[in-house]
Amino acid sequence: MCNANLLMAGSLAASTAGALTSTFGAYGQSKAQKASLEYQASVDRNNAQLMEWEAQDAIARGENAWQKHRLDSAALKGTQRAVMSSRGIDLGEGTPARILTDTDFLSALDGAAIRRNAGREAWTARARGAQYTSDADAAQYGADNTHPALAATGTLLNGVSTVASQWYQFKAIS
Repeated sequence: MCNANLLMAGSLAASTAGALTSTFGAYGQSKAQKASLEYQASVDRNNAQLMEWEAQDAIARGENAWQKHRLDSAALKGTQRAVMSSRGIDLGEGTPARILTDTDFLSALDGAAIRRNAGREAWTARARGAQYTSDADAAQYGADNTHPALAATGTLLNGVSTVASQWYQFKAIS
C-alpha cells in the first residue's frame, strides 16, 4: 500500500508540475502571439504609408511628364510652323492648317494618356495601401483580443481539474 501511495503522490506531483509548466507555456505563447500581431500591424501600417508616398510620387512624375510633353509638343509645332513658313506656305488653310491641328490633337491625346497612366499607377498604389491598412486593422484586432493572462488562466484551470481528480483518487486510496 505504501508503494502505491508513493506512486500516486509522484503522479500527483508530476501532474501539478505539468499543469504549472503548461500554464506558463500558454502565457508565453499567447504573449508572443500578441507581440507578433502588434508587430505585423505596425509593418502593415508602414507599408500603407509607403504606398501612399508611391501614389503621390506617381502623380508628381505624371505631372512632370505631362509638362515635358507639352513643351516638346509646343517645340514640334513651332518647328513645323517655322519650316512651312520658311518655304512660303500659307499656314491658315488646307494641308498646313490640318497638320498643325493634327499636331495639337495628337499632343492632347498623348498628354491625356500620360495623365491617365499616372492616375492608374497612383490608384494601384492606393489600392495596395488600403489592403495593407485592412491587414493592419485585422492584426491589431487580433492583438487586442489576445490576452496572455486569460490563456494562462484557462490552462491553469484545466491543469487544476486534472490534479484535483488525481488528488481525490489518492485520498480514496489512502
